[in-house]
Amino acid sequence: MIRQAVLIDLQVRMRSVGVVVAFLLLLAAVTVAVLVCFRTLGQQPAPNVNYGGVGFPGFGRTTVASDASGTFRPTLTTLTSASRGMVVLVVLAGVLAVGGGLVGAIHGAGAIAGEYERETLDLVLTTQLGGAGIMASKLLATFLYALLLALAMLPAFGFLLVFSNVPLNNLVVAAAVVAGSLLVGSAIGIFCSATLRSSVAAFISAGALCTLLFVGGGACYYLLTQVTGPLPILVQLLLLPSPIAALLSSAAEQLQGSTTVLLPALLHASPDHPVHIIGQWQSPLPLWTVTLALDVVLTAVLVACSTRSLRRMRPLA
Repeated sequence: MIRQAVLIDLQVRMRSVGVVVAFLLLLAAVTVAVLVCFRTLGQQPAPNVNYGGVGFPGFGRTTVASDASGTFRPTLTTLTSASRGMVVLVVLAGVLAVGGGLVGAIHGAGAIAGEYERETLDLVLTTQLGGAGIMASKLLATFLYALLLALAMLPAFGFLLVFSNVPLNNLVVAAAVVAGSLLVGSAIGIFCSATLRSSVAAFISAGALCTLLFVGGGACYYLLTQVTGPLPILVQLLLLPSPIAALLSSAAEQLQGSTTVLLPALLHASPDHPVHIIGQWQSPLPLWTVTLALDVVLTAVLVACSTRSLRRMRPLA
């Protein structure tokens, strides 16, 4: 029953003008990201920059500041330029994760509210799916819709695998992070749709919540660092829901060229190098695994809340 409901929902969605609009918007976002990466990273050859005797590949003319002893201090530009392919992967996958999550949230916003406004909710409730089945089918249809649009960007990542030094496992992690963002974005849209019962209100709320979740924490952390300088690990937990931070954590080993790095310490957590969070408690897990787990848990909670809201809904008189 769920499979049939998902297929019917997908057929209806694919016939709408929104498919073309969403695809063009995603394509435009990825194209802009590619052009920015090329303009920033692809203009000059990569010489070797020496950080205190450790070989480090930079690019362009060496503009890195040095101290009195002549030892270069790493900057964000030289750290990221060490692996242009990894930087492009982080940028492209980050744009796709945020943009795809927004697409899922916006399209999920009309899943239940649209049925309520068209007065077809009573017909949906009479099916054998039940409340949980209806929510699962709506979530799966919205997620697959966003995933199909995201797959249209696959050739861009294929070029990274063929023409750069990006390891295959990093591409797999990037795909998982993007899929997690699409899933939680779809769940946010379904939740807003079932709770607010208005397509317009759900549309606005879902877009705002997704932006806050995917971009807000990272933006707050960045602004705080500009005001106060380096922040303790506990404050870095703001980066947990950020897909861009998750992608950076998966590429931290390729981006760093010395023991001194500019990325937040939380992004370097690993089983071999656990990071102290608070007191004696350490985080041995890479940030991207925590972000994926958070996406799954948040999706389950939102679907459960949406199911409860659906059971309380009554069709329009």
